[in-house]
Amino acid sequence: MRLKIFNLVAVFVTSWAGMVHGEDYSKPFDSAGFIYGQINFVAAFLGECANYDKKNSATYVSLFDQYSQENKELADRITTIMRTEQIRSGQSIETLGKVLFDARRLAAETAAQMRRDDPKLFFDNCRAQPEVHKKGLAAYTPLHDLYPNQMRIIDRWK
Repeated sequence: MRLKIFNLVAVFVTSWAGMVHGEDYSKPFDSAGFIYGQINFVAAFLGECANYDKKNSATYVSLFDQYSQENKELADRITTIMRTEQIRSGQSIETLGKVLFDARRLAAETAAQMRRDDPKLFFDNCRAQPEVHKKGLAAYTPLHDLYPNQMRIIDRWK
């Protein structure tokens, strides 16, 4: 049963990431946006878990803190890439702000929809998160392993 839950979390994350972003990640902005969406979805999912499973909310907050720390350097680089590429393309920073805001909103809406669609499965997925994180499975697999093409573009960006 636990392995099934791990696999479902992975499917939700990769399905969501694919819905949000296009399929051409050859451009640094697109690869950075894809990974930004992934990070935001994990944060939104844990936030929704904390709201839904209040008895264990401290656990989800702790997981969020750990995940944020693990990805802080990458998140900073992504922000730099997106800001720089936005300017290079001649678009305004305000437009980027809207893109980032919309990505966070969509991540939150997606996590909430997952909860509404199947509350029991969502609850089971939430409860599995400490073990999933500890084992580095599903969404907690290093992003270089989950999304090597996007991460290669991010790593090579100058």
